[in-house]
Amino acid sequence: MGKVISYQLADKFHRVQIAMACLVAFVTPLHKKYVPMLIALWGISAIIHGIAFRKFSFPKNPWPLVFMMAIYGLHLLGYSYSEHPADALREFEIKMSYMVFPIIGILINQVTETNVRRVMWWFCYGIILFMMISIGYGIKRSLEFDDWNYITYGHLGMEIFHPTYAAVYQCFVLGFMMLSATKGEFIFGNRKLHYGIMFFIPVYVSLLASKAGLLSILIVIAWCAWKWWRARSGWKSIALVCGILSVISITSALITPASSRRISSAVDSPAAIRADEKKIAHNSTELRWVAWSASWQLLKQNPVGVGTGDSTPELVKVYDQMGEDYAAKKNLNSHNQFLQLGVELGWPCLIVLVMLLLLLIVHSIRKRNHLAQLFLLLCIFNFLFESFLEVQSGIVFFCFWAMLFVKQADAETL
Repeated sequence: MGKVISYQLADKFHRVQIAMACLVAFVTPLHKKYVPMLIALWGISAIIHGIAFRKFSFPKNPWPLVFMMAIYGLHLLGYSYSEHPADALREFEIKMSYMVFPIIGILINQVTETNVRRVMWWFCYGIILFMMISIGYGIKRSLEFDDWNYITYGHLGMEIFHPTYAAVYQCFVLGFMMLSATKGEFIFGNRKLHYGIMFFIPVYVSLLASKAGLLSILIVIAWCAWKWWRARSGWKSIALVCGILSVISITSALITPASSRRISSAVDSPAAIRADEKKIAHNSTELRWVAWSASWQLLKQNPVGVGTGDSTPELVKVYDQMGEDYAAKKNLNSHNQFLQLGVELGWPCLIVLVMLLLLLIVHSIRKRNHLAQLFLLLCIFNFLFESFLEVQSGIVFFCFWAMLFVKQADAETL
């Protein structure tokens, strides 16, 4: 009898853990203010679960979680030679996801494919609700101030999310919905609504006017088309869906003023920089070239990094030496996650991040986990253009889903 009660309690605790994961997934794309509180509650419930049943649930491949914690450990080590301890302490708070999610992953039970899909659907619900709220709010402000720029770029994110992070969320949902459609699974069981949302997502990303987001949409479409082609099933319908999505993506990007301006700027910027190496950069593409150059210079000079919290001040010094006053004024970070970690904590942390990503890639391929592969493809691509893991919107997204996919070690193929 005691064993039966213990089993029932363990099952209830596991249900609580999945419910907490669904809640975190739902709130993450809505408002970052409440996410840390939910993660803390989830962590506390996981600790209670571990203490109550006196057991841990180490995944068969725990090394990704170990490498996450190692990155946080290197941040702690970097504090010992930091010249800006106050900034370092703030960074510890932001980077807690490197430590908290692996701990949750060790304490909770294995997560099945069904659990992951349930969590992903709740992430979709959060995305859809955010789109509705942001567009409604944007239209309201546009009418109020007679300026339709309020439904584009940063305004569309309601100053809550940078356009790039919002676009990555949207792209991840689009890929999941495309994969789900092939299995006959539709949001709220409604096929027309499902495809309607799929076809609207590229329009929304175009309104966000994130260049990385626009490229990410095309990557998702191409990746899903390739996966469908390899499955050799329903190629006519696949071609039709991918064709419609591609046309919508390209057309909306070209006719949306903010997107078209940023695309034109991106095409012209590299040529402008090569023509005049002393040109002071002002648009985002030129600024990235400047940031990458300065970051590489610092990495070569500091093999173990400049210290936790010191990356921005040190980059500003290099910008001043380069005569890039605008970049210095903006306190521009590396705009590349690999360079960002390299500048701050040197080659050791950069190598740990690369190893973490390689382990996740190998794990997803071996388990034939298509959703995990899509997630990693989007993250790595955006790591090239943004310091993605330096803000809550990026690091929570990455660590949360990476932990769930690691826990899905024995799940069936998506």
